Amino acid sequence: MCLVLIAWSFAADPAVSSVEQAREFAPAIQPATNASSADAGAPDVSAVDADDDSFGSQQILKAPERVLPFDAFASVSAFFTDNVALTHKDTHSDTFLAATFGLSTSRKITDTLELDLTSSGGLYRYSRFSEFNLDTLDLGVGLTYRMPKLWDTSLFATYGFSDLLNGRSSNEFFENHAFTLGVQKTVGISRALSVVSGVSAQANISDPEDLQEDSAGGYAGIAAAISRRLHADLDYRYAWQFYTKGTRRDNNHLLTLSLQYTVTNWLSIAGSTYLSVNESNEEVYSYDALVEGLGLDANIAF
Repeated sequence: MCLVLIAWSFAADPAVSSVEQAREFAPAIQPATNASSADAGAPDVSAVDADDDSFGSQQILKAPERVLPFDAFASVSAFFTDNVALTHKDTHSDTFLAATFGLSTSRKITDTLELDLTSSGGLYRYSRFSEFNLDTLDLGVGLTYRMPKLWDTSLFATYGFSDLLNGRSSNEFFENHAFTLGVQKTVGISRALSVVSGVSAQANISDPEDLQEDSAGGYAGIAAAISRRLHADLDYRYAWQFYTKGTRRDNNHLLTLSLQYTVTNWLSIAGSTYLSVNESNEEVYSYDALVEGLGLDANIAF
């Protein structure tokens, strides 16, 4: 989702850098919604004991007697990145504003099968290199099947459509259809602590085809309720990524730390740090990047 190449010293194509940033950071920057099971990295709160009267996020996330089916969400954040073009050397830093918004809904088909639908958009505006402003459009549908006989492990299948537009001309420069399969397990460690882990594989159909990439990997995370209003999450994701055109193969690592302070039941302040390390068989695509941000998240259920 971030900036593209800005000088002749950047060896990769501009679209490559922009697309890679969108794949890596945009999902993390999206605000959390009530319909979260379509997100492979979201904790499965059903694993928490329904009789647990704990404080913090687990208390807040317990299913109420009447579940509101729709969730409108929005986020406005300011970010800093020390490697805006994801380059191996000659790195450049920048700050940018990210505004995301959308609507999601969740429906239980059976006691163990759930359907999630999400539509969202994003606007990304940069300080030093405004010519690389970016707009995004995302649509997603997901099915999650909970298996009570296998320790409440969940299987999920999702389809996502992504469209990237030039922020200045509104011309489309990348389109992607993503198909994901995975398995996830959440374990409640204590009244205020839970652990989530899973594995997934993703196949993509992209335009232009030269940027088409498939991947497989795993993730793990810890969610902690520090107080009734302050929540912390630490997540790690590994992905083996391979381009269907050419010989490029990557080992990608993404570490995320976030703190969220709940102001009201619909508004929160969130701070996030993302550290990405990419190891590629083509040296020009090996990089590390740090992204830090602070913003406001809003969710209204209806």
